[in-house]
Amino acid sequence: MKRWLWILIVLIVVATAVIYLNQYKTGNKQLLSITGTTMGTSYHIKIVPGMGQRIKLATLKAKISSRLVDIDNKMSTYKKDSDISRFNRHADESWMPVSDETLTVVRAAQEISNLSHGAFDITVGKLVNLWGFGPTINIDEIPNANAIQILLSQSGYRKLKLRQTPPEMRKNDSAIFLDLSAIA
Repeated sequence: MKRWLWILIVLIVVATAVIYLNQYKTGNKQLLSITGTTMGTSYHIKIVPGMGQRIKLATLKAKISSRLVDIDNKMSTYKKDSDISRFNRHADESWMPVSDETLTVVRAAQEISNLSHGAFDITVGKLVNLWGFGPTINIDEIPNANAIQILLSQSGYRKLKLRQTPPEMRKNDSAIFLDLSAIA
């Protein structure tokens, strides 16, 4: 009986040491997780707080959600009053004011378009809609080649001009239709 007691005590000591050393090694850091939905998809955020740092998950999640709603309200093609929807309806080729944030995202998209020689292009919004991936999901058949070619000729990242001060965008072709879904 004494032998089993000693084995049990040794196991408890070893288990305690392993747990203590693991906590000491990781700084007693705990992985926190926040998940939610936005813009037709979901997000998953993992956080490792710093030593002694306390994070209120409910408060942080509310701030993240608020920020994502703000971005969606400015850059969505699904929201009629967003900067992008207003720009897409902007019929002429004059400068149109947008938020600093929208301009920053569009500028980043233009840089990626330039670096990829047009492989990435936010001016393909009408093609996105034609294929049924935009706000007007009404595709019953594969679009015909002629419709695709027409819309390709109306797109092109070089047909979009940006101005920092004040933050504005302008179309060189009134048919330009933006979709920031791949970057916003």
